[in-house]
Amino acid sequence: MKYPFFVLILLILFAFPSFSQSIEREGITLRKIASLPQNQARPVRLNRLPNGHLIYGTLNGQIFEVINGKTELWADEADHLLSYLSSMDIHGNDMYICGSIVQPGDSTMIGYVYKGNISDKTWRLLADSDPYYLGLGFNDHRFSSLVVSLDGLDVYVHSGTRTNAGEIHYLEGVKGTEGLRDQPLRGKLFRLPTSEDDPIHLPGDSALLYESGYIFSEGLRHLFAMGWGTDGYLYGASNSDRRDVGEAFYRVTQNRHYGFPWLIGGELNPLQYPDYDISTDNLAGPTINNQGYYDADPDFPIMPNLVDFVQPYHNVGPDADKFRDKQTGEILDASDLGMTVTTFSGHRSPTGLKFDHTLSLPFPYTGDGFLVSYGGGLGNDRKDLLHLKLLNKDSLSATTLISGFNSLLDVFIDADTLYLLESGSSNGSGKAIYQVSFDQMVTDIEEENQISPIKIIPNPTSSKITVDITGEEFVNHIALFNLQGQQQEIVYDRNTSEVDLSILSSGIYVAMIKFDSGQMITRRIVKF
Repeated sequence: MKYPFFVLILLILFAFPSFSQSIEREGITLRKIASLPQNQARPVRLNRLPNGHLIYGTLNGQIFEVINGKTELWADEADHLLSYLSSMDIHGNDMYICGSIVQPGDSTMIGYVYKGNISDKTWRLLADSDPYYLGLGFNDHRFSSLVVSLDGLDVYVHSGTRTNAGEIHYLEGVKGTEGLRDQPLRGKLFRLPTSEDDPIHLPGDSALLYESGYIFSEGLRHLFAMGWGTDGYLYGASNSDRRDVGEAFYRVTQNRHYGFPWLIGGELNPLQYPDYDISTDNLAGPTINNQGYYDADPDFPIMPNLVDFVQPYHNVGPDADKFRDKQTGEILDASDLGMTVTTFSGHRSPTGLKFDHTLSLPFPYTGDGFLVSYGGGLGNDRKDLLHLKLLNKDSLSATTLISGFNSLLDVFIDADTLYLLESGSSNGSGKAIYQVSFDQMVTDIEEENQISPIKIIPNPTSSKITVDITGEEFVNHIALFNLQGQQQEIVYDRNTSEVDLSILSSGIYVAMIKFDSGQMITRRIVKF
């Protein structure tokens, strides 16, 4: 369903690609700039080298440079010793990669982080871990993602959980896995200094691990998509378990617990209740327990009393906000009902997150975030590129810009251009890199007001504005942001339809106007 979320006056330039993608917003151009060879392993991360060329890493440890639309091998396992590459990031002349390698016997693995010098392609081990046990099937998330701090002094590495929802994963015949759920090295985000001369070692012993000082935060199931906001905070999107609960989006801060295994996607994990019966759970599909993940679990760990879990962001829509009703089992659209979800439609599997740090993108995207997902999600939700606008510390809006991709894995922003990494089909076909460009917005505010169902009068203004609406809509709330994404303190008087802006500094602001119907539009306001 399409919504009039951004009623904007943009220079319109549509691209009509010959593939299945659908551009959902005006002023956006999509172009495929590289088709990746079918015989390459699945690509997982996209970035740019100092020479300006795009570069991507694949699961088998190969790293390819894109030159004039063609791919050339830049490095592989023989160079950096990592045969399973799950994430990659670049800061200046330094490249960081991570992954987990299964050890002989196929019951344990070790997490590794390597640092490479881009100029001379030399590598060194930055960090490794004690061996830890594998989980069963695809629920084992390994050392799955990393991101370098904005100053390059630290690298943040996420070790995903061993389990789906905290259940027991016994490896038949493997001593030490009887009754084993997750381990101390799992479900955590580590902050590792990048300047250490000697490799950092992460111990498997819980007490030693906490004493090391490397744990940044915990209780994170699978934070595969991480990115730095323009406010300097780290944000991340985590996929949830096999039940139909939301995919969570967080501001990730130090010494906080994000709930796993007791809280998943903003919902209480039912396994912690002895009387849980999956047959009566409308959030569980008919085949969800075919491997026993949701069997009765009377010994499930008790939720700690004194831990304040961080709650996910609420998504006010208009997109990526499908949910399954707990009472009826029906899939509904939250924003259509004036509701929110935490945070995105279930089973989207968010994979890539970036923010416009240089403030180079045109309004209404300036300083905002962009999220891509591997899956489609509930209710045939789309495999899409999402525009995220953080409204405050606990809510955001999500708008689909382009849909119809074949399993996106990453997004990269270079000044005013986005690049998308598509992983394609399971047979290796359809892997590609796309370029997304945006038209600049027209600056004639009078023309903007003339054809819009909502008028801001006067605009530009030196003091008050009046929100004049044609039609039957009524304004419920107005939030005002500067171009750095910071919310301004204003009061909207519903009786007079006025907003007093006299105390604000001169500049350009973005008003997000929400109607009683739940729909929203944005409007640019100039204060002089």
